[in-house]
Amino acid sequence: MRTLWTFTFLMIFLLGFNNNKFSYVSITSQEKPIVLTSISPTDPAVFYKKQCAFCHAGEEMIAPDMKKIKNLYLKKYPQKQDFIQAIVNFASSPSKDKVVYKEALKKFTLMPKMPFKKEDLKSVAAYIYDKI
Repeated sequence: MRTLWTFTFLMIFLLGFNNNKFSYVSITSQEKPIVLTSISPTDPAVFYKKQCAFCHAGEEMIAPDMKKIKNLYLKKYPQKQDFIQAIVNFASSPSKDKVVYKEALKKFTLMPKMPFKKEDLKSVAAYIYDKI
C-alpha cells in the first residue's frame, strides 16, 4: 500500500508541473482520487492546504501528522527563523540524517524532494510555525 501511495505521489509531481505551477492532474487509486489543481503560492494557507495537508493530514495520511512534526521541530528549533530554515532545508533536499521525526521513517517513506521555490517554502514554513 505504501508503495502505491509513493508511486502516486511521485507521478503527481512528475506529471503535474508546468513552470512551478500545478496543472490539473487526477490519478485514481483503488481507494480515492488524488487531485491537485493550480494554486497561487502567494497565500501560504491555501498552499499548505493544497500541497502539505494533502499528505500530512486527513483520514488516510501518507505522511506523518504536521502537528507532530511541528512540535518536534519546535523542540529542536524554537526560534522562528531557525524553524523556517530547517523546514526549508528538509523539504528542498530530504535525507534521513535531516529527519527530526525518526519514528515516522518506520511507518512512512522518506519525503520526496519538494520542487517548490525557496520563497514559497519559507512562506509555508512560517505559516506552519504561526498557525498549525
